[in-house]
Parts: sequence; C-alpha cells; structure tokens
Amino acid sequence: MASTHRAALAALALLTATAACDQARPTLGEADAGAEGDCTSCHGDATRTEASALLQAAPPRDAHGSASGPAVGAHQAHLHATAVSGPIACAECHAVPTQRLHSNGQVDLAFGALARAGGASPAFAGGTCSGVYCHGATLSGGSLTAPVWGSAGPLDCASCHGAPPPSHAAGATACATCHPGTVDADGTLNLAGGLHLNGVVDVNGAHPEGWSDPSQHGRAAKRDLSSCTACHGADYGGGTSGVSCNACHGGTAWQSNCTFCHGTKVAAYAAADLPKAAPPLGTQGETAVTDRAVGAHQKHLLATLSSPLACAECHAVPADLGHLDGAAQVTFGVAARRNGAAPAWNGTTCASTYCHGSTAGAAAPAPAWTSTAGTTCASCHLPQSGSGTSAYSGRHYLHVSSRGISCATCHGSGYTASAVVPATHVDGTRQLQPIVGWNAASRSCAPGCHGGETW
Repeated sequence: MASTHRAALAALALLTATAACDQARPTLGEADAGAEGDCTSCHGDATRTEASALLQAAPPRDAHGSASGPAVGAHQAHLHATAVSGPIACAECHAVPTQRLHSNGQVDLAFGALARAGGASPAFAGGTCSGVYCHGATLSGGSLTAPVWGSAGPLDCASCHGAPPPSHAAGATACATCHPGTVDADGTLNLAGGLHLNGVVDVNGAHPEGWSDPSQHGRAAKRDLSSCTACHGADYGGGTSGVSCNACHGGTAWQSNCTFCHGTKVAAYAAADLPKAAPPLGTQGETAVTDRAVGAHQKHLLATLSSPLACAECHAVPADLGHLDGAAQVTFGVAARRNGAAPAWNGTTCASTYCHGSTAGAAAPAPAWTSTAGTTCASCHLPQSGSGTSAYSGRHYLHVSSRGISCATCHGSGYTASAVVPATHVDGTRQLQPIVGWNAASRSCAPGCHGGETW
C-alpha cells in the first residue's frame, strides 16, 4: 500500500510540474495533504517581522523558493506602505485560503470590495491587472492604469489619474485645498489619514455647493476677496488652482469696473459711469436706506439741495481691488473741509462737515447716514440772534418775515423760502447780490434802512 501511495503522489507531482500556469491542477485531498500548516510553509518567509503571519506568507519566495518571477511580482509593493498607498489587504486580490486544497497551481483571483469600488470591473489577464479601482479605473488621465504584475518601479500620482486630472484646471497644483485629508500642504499624500485609496473621492469643497450661483459666489467674494488670491493668484489669473477669475469674467476689465460689485452694473464701464456704482444695491444685495451699504448715497448724488457730490468727497475712489476688506474707508475731500471744517465719521453719523453747516452757524450737526428723514434748510442753518422760530430766524426772520424781502433780493434768482439753486448752493461761497449800502467785508449796512446796523 505504501508503494502504491508513493506512486500516486509521484504521478501527481509530475502532472503538477508539467501543467500550464493558467490551467487548473488536481487538488490534493486532505488525506494526502496531511495536517493543515500555516501559509509560510509553502511561500513567503516565516522569519520576516510582519504585522501578521498572513503577510509573512506573501513572496518574495514562492512555493518553489524563487524570489522573482510572476509568483513573486508586486506582492511586496501591495503589502507595504509606499508613496501612494498604504498596505493592501490580501483579500482585495484573492480569497485567503483556510486549507491546503487551494494548492492546485492555479492563481485563483477574486477581487475584493476596494478593487471594485466606484463600479470598477477589475480583471487580470496576460500578466496585466486592469479595470481596478486602485489603479484609476474610475478616474481619468492616468498613464499606467493597467500595470504589468511583474513590472518594476514605483507608481506616482500621474500613473493612476492625471496630475492634475483632466477635469481640473491645467495649472491646478494646490491639491490640499480641496483634498486636505488626502494631501498635505507640501503636496505629499497623507497616507496616515487613510483617505487615499479608500473607495471614495474625499473632497472638502474649497467652495460650498452652488458656488457658481452669482448671488452666492459674488457676495462671498466681495466680503473677503483676499481669500480668493490664495488659490487664484494675486492677479486672479489662476494661481495654484489653475482657474482664472479673469477668464470667467471676460478679461481684467472687471477689476476696475466699480459697478461690477455695487450699484447699477455697466458692462462697458467708463470713468463717467462712476456715480452709477453708488447704491441702492450694495455688495451683498442691500437696497434699503436703513442698510449702511445703501444709506444716503443717492441723496448725495441727486441734484436737490446741491449739485451731485463727487464720490471722492467722502472716500477715495479705489484704483484696484485692494479696498475690498469689508470696511467703509471714508476719506473726506475738499468740499467737506471748506472754510476750515474738520469732518469726522464714526460709522453711523457724519459730523462737522462743511456740507451740513459746521461753518454756517449750525452747532456741528451730525446726520445719521441711514436716516430716512429729509433734509431742510433748518437742518444745516440753525437760528441766530433775534426773534422767530422758523428757518429764517434772527436777522433772516426780520428781513423775510417782517419786512417781506425775498431771498432772491440778497442771494439771487432761484433762492426762495423753499428752494435753492443746486449749482451754487453748498459750493463754498455765500451767494450774495450787490445791494446798495451793504458792505460784504464788514457784513454791515451803510446808513439808510438800519442806520449802519451790523448783521
């Protein structure tokens, strides 16, 4: 019986040795195989210091003792952390046997969940692994998505997907901006985080969902435009993101178009369109006068009590986008400082400006920027000495109300008890007509009506 058994084993060994690698071989029965042994009894190396006995069983050193060839291939590259991947479990490529019945010379591949992630359909044929999630089957642009099992050399990002992928901007290099859990700031993969090759494209969304919606994108950018330069470059030409703001906005003209961010937008913007940049319609969509972004802009631009005020009378007109810092940068101009006025802005009220009567006898009126109340003569011209309670109190009262002298007599045509000439009102000069007996220098009347009384 013993000689018969040895003969059977010899015949089986000969059959195994001569069978092609891709053909199934007879399987040893348990009675013939003897007691179960660990995986390293046939392949791998039990003396290696691996995390588990199963990893020790992976070549180099195949069942015939060879440290090279297809039986060895890229086993170690898959089992150890590399520049692009952490260890891949054995079960992702083939089932882990529980007994020696698998010893039939056939490479029995059975791809696991990770290899099939994202709808991938992995296959192994002719010594090449293809259609595997791990090698970019669900991405695009990779140069080596079907690697040869026994090929040498490490893989890089571009092997499995474009660097950057075709769906990204050509100059995009700041991977960590959108994939901070996968890529470190220095561009290296964060393998310890476990997100690379985890079956999911992990994106934090550098921009929130719906970013392309102008009502969201534009307003957020206006609040903190400097944050855009971190990815799109100081000139908004693409930067590390490779996405040019200028390309989307039709060139660089938008950067000097004041109406691009506020007021009434003018596509073919010119310097003469500057007043149209004044709200209503603030940078965040504000339209109410009670919103500081709107406030009294229109009151200053409309010809009512004065000529339209130039924008530069309240703040410098920006020459670039550096002013987009969320602060109202008020810088009073010449008109506001006339006659020695010292204007001030505290974020709510405008005080001590020439325009609002700080040099016209008023007690430094401070109109609220967001007030809905109208402006009258009495708003800036407070009563002087004398009787009367109207806007024409004091000497004015005596002349207009008591003596019936019209405003035009002293101030010229167009000035009445209820109207002014916007072109000359609030222009830095008191509009006075030549009057017989009036001495403008001494502000007094010659003997006549009042016997030389001083105004």
